Amino acid sequence: MSVRPDPATQGARVASEFRISHLSTGEMLRQLRDQSDDDCKFSSYTEGSILAPDDLMIELVAERLSLPDCQAGWLMDGFPRTLSQAQAFDGYLNHHGDQITRVIELVADADGIVKRLIERAKSENRPDDTPQEHRRAIKGIPSSHKASAELLPRP
Repeated sequence: MSVRPDPATQGARVASEFRISHLSTGEMLRQLRDQSDDDCKFSSYTEGSILAPDDLMIELVAERLSLPDCQAGWLMDGFPRTLSQAQAFDGYLNHHGDQITRVIELVADADGIVKRLIERAKSENRPDDTPQEHRRAIKGIPSSHKASAELLPRP
């Protein structure tokens, strides 16, 4: 089975190459969790048990895109994940006179991705990066990929 590689690592590399900002919604949620007095409220989103509400994700993304480092361009990873998010994001972009110009799909071997995620968990001390979570995420990739692909217009 082939799966998409860890977008945070690859996204950071691509963003660096093009000198644009890398926006990871997972990282945004982890920061929100860490800054919150009620980290339990956000733990289910950061630990992968449920998707964060669309309105929360749209608010986080809009706030992040308003920062100066995004003016030269940005690479979004982990967003949008639902049709509602995609529609709201499209409205946001239209309102701000912007548009998506490229979509990148990365493909990798499942065993390779698990090894890389285990290394990331160790090097970045991420408690939400567990072998159980890796297996759960890989199992869900085909349906997640299908849902994401349906959000994109076809030529």
